[in-house]
Amino acid sequence: MKVLEIITADEAGFCFGVKRAIEIVQKAVEGSDKKVYTLGPLIHNPQVVKKLQKQGVYLVDSLDEIDEGILIIRTHGIEPKILEKAKEKDLELIDATCPFVKNAHIYAKKLVETGYQTFIFGEKNHPEIKGIYGHTNNKGKIIENIQDFEGIVLKDYVGLVAQTTQSYAKYIEIISYLLPKVDELKIYNTICNTTGNRQREARELAKKVDAMFVIGGHNSANTKRLAEICAKTDTPTFHIETVDEINWDKIKNVNKIGVTAGASTPDWIIKEVLEIMSEEKKDVNEQEEVNQPELKEEEVEKEAEEIVEEVKEEVEKEAEAKEDAETDQQQDAEEVAKEEKEDLEETEQESEEPQEENIVEKETEEASEEENKEVEEEQEVVENDQQDDTKEVAEEEQEQEAVETDQQEDAEEIKEVKGEQEIAETDQQEDAEKTKEVAEETEEESDIDEFNYSDNDIANLKKGQKVTGTVVEINDDGVYVDVGYKTDGFIPKDELNHRSIKDPRDFVEEDQDIEVVILTLENEEGNMILSKKKADYEKAWEKIIEAYEDDKIIEAEVTKEVKGGLVVDVGVRGFIPASHVAVGYVEDLSEYVNKTLRLKIIEVERDKNNVVLSAKKVIEAERAEKKQETLDNLEEGDVVKGTVTKLVDFGAFIDLGGIEGLLHISEMSWGRIDHPTEILEEGQEVEVKVLGVNKEEERISLGLKQLLPDPWEEFARKHYEGEKIDGKITKIVDFGAFMEVAEGIEGLIHISQLSQKHVETPDEIVEEGEERKAKIINIDPEQRRIGLSLKSIEEEMNAKKAKKENKKPTKNKEAENKEEEEQSSGTTIQELVGDIFDKDEE
Repeated sequence: MKVLEIITADEAGFCFGVKRAIEIVQKAVEGSDKKVYTLGPLIHNPQVVKKLQKQGVYLVDSLDEIDEGILIIRTHGIEPKILEKAKEKDLELIDATCPFVKNAHIYAKKLVETGYQTFIFGEKNHPEIKGIYGHTNNKGKIIENIQDFEGIVLKDYVGLVAQTTQSYAKYIEIISYLLPKVDELKIYNTICNTTGNRQREARELAKKVDAMFVIGGHNSANTKRLAEICAKTDTPTFHIETVDEINWDKIKNVNKIGVTAGASTPDWIIKEVLEIMSEEKKDVNEQEEVNQPELKEEEVEKEAEEIVEEVKEEVEKEAEAKEDAETDQQQDAEEVAKEEKEDLEETEQESEEPQEENIVEKETEEASEEENKEVEEEQEVVENDQQDDTKEVAEEEQEQEAVETDQQEDAEEIKEVKGEQEIAETDQQEDAEKTKEVAEETEEESDIDEFNYSDNDIANLKKGQKVTGTVVEINDDGVYVDVGYKTDGFIPKDELNHRSIKDPRDFVEEDQDIEVVILTLENEEGNMILSKKKADYEKAWEKIIEAYEDDKIIEAEVTKEVKGGLVVDVGVRGFIPASHVAVGYVEDLSEYVNKTLRLKIIEVERDKNNVVLSAKKVIEAERAEKKQETLDNLEEGDVVKGTVTKLVDFGAFIDLGGIEGLLHISEMSWGRIDHPTEILEEGQEVEVKVLGVNKEEERISLGLKQLLPDPWEEFARKHYEGEKIDGKITKIVDFGAFMEVAEGIEGLIHISQLSQKHVETPDEIVEEGEERKAKIINIDPEQRRIGLSLKSIEEEMNAKKAKKENKKPTKNKEAENKEEEEQSSGTTIQELVGDIFDKDEE
């Protein structure tokens, strides 16, 4: 198995509700002598249930199995009738129902009591669903998918709740299905936020890895759903309950593994899986980029040791050559002294004594005061006067030899002079050996001591010491530093900083005081080699360990993006895993390069040069502090400013400062909108009104339309039932059509009010965008509902038409009556007007 990386989801393991339940049970066991029971498993994890049993928690499947003791109501909740039965048995009840599940109970019960046709979205056989169903007095309908609505006649008023661990995407799908089919849909989002976040994170992680492991009980609904979500990304997904279920053969060629866990999976099982996976790693170095500084440091130390070895060999060779030269010089000096013996015998003793005293004083002073180099030069003068250009010293040597040979009475004084010379030679030899010992040191001291020296003294330095010096010269290859030694020290370019350096002038400047570590006193060319990088490295580690132990926040610049995260400069090379760059998932890490981040150190391994940091921890801590401050100061009715962080189908999440509130789509506008994007956009700053604050559950509901003029007040004041009003058809649904009668105000033309004739579908009568005149048949200001009718107008028009048509037959009847009267009188028209026609004919 060759695994390069194991990535664990942040949202993995126990959720809030499960943690709370475990704590409640353990507290009950520790605080009472009574037997403690759970009706069914406390959570869907066999390992946890088994562990609780060992602690004294008994699992029963029926209340008939117990008559006394403490009954823990598990996280899924129970039906009211079971609760009543437990009370009748006089059992001590402790409620460990998840708060989110309890909300589902309350909302479902409320919907049924207020007359809504209530649907519960979830798995029919899940204990949580059974509990919610029981709170509806068995009047709710359980649905698992849209297909379950087949054969159900939907009423005008419908309510919807969900199992807390259900898929949010499926919940939205059901809402979208119901919305156009009912007059009113009341929705309670009872899906746990943690569940939604966990599912989203698992999906994104699965897309980035070669194989996905989902840890949790096989009977856990939320764990199975996580596995389903991961599998849909086409990444090989393995649902395991314990580490024993891992099939290593199936992941032989996997390079990157993702790990997540269900809400009922304990940390110790997750940790066990991760530890076993880590042991299986072969040929892996996840922190390859991070550990590079260590390798580089070892190379520098090795190089320094090689330099020291070379210096050691050179010193030994020089010492041998020097000993040979001294022997030859002494022999030559003795011969010269012998040849000049006779000339010196003629010198009077009186004239010689003062000179001898001067010689003693001079040489004694030189031997005690001059440094190694001066003593060495004087010794060479004494022993090799033929090669020395100083005539005075040579003559003093000759006189000294003459006195030793010819004048016995001054032998003691001359002996003292020689003794002083030998002391000077011995001191010189000891100093040379000390220098040689420093050069021969091959192992660097683990503790670097601070060294201070006087400006007037030559520092007695040694390899491995940390000293302060002054920059005296900068060139392209490095920097020369005065550290008070006989020569200036040199910092090679690669020893200035752990970063790659092009120009040393970017890191130091002349006359600047800097701390350095001595790598070697003299190299082949006689130069002292120094390292600023090593001094900075030690200082950086001191700060890193201090910050880690004190949990301090530090700042560091991001130098580059690498596989799996970011590299930062904290004096040494630091690493930020991608999951710790920000609170959420960051798609493009390159945008952080060259930025300075505020970080916390979460892992330190000095021996491996490994420093792992987190920006996420800082952000979370600051948000938590700001969140509490916001919650403490927030009250219902407050008008506050916030930033839109996310838009979803049912509304928008607004950051109020460390905590988010929900602005529901129904609270965005007085008019109808299909999606929040019609009004808001992510990142927009808005002013909203606080409609409700639940500090215990940290839920805040917000409103936007409350800060806008209410068009309903104006409409209700100006209009009345029976009034005919013009409007535009905005939306056609199965049960009718909505018509906008004023800005932000819509009325419903029910399908029964579209026409006098039978209407199969509303689009037979109206179409979207069409302007029509309708009659207001009812106005409900409290419910903000308007009923409109096209049918009433049609009826009035038909009545008028009928009235006109009825008038025509009445006139014809009168004419007929008149004719009858004329006929009954016996006079005809011809008789009345006949003579007129006759005249015309004439």
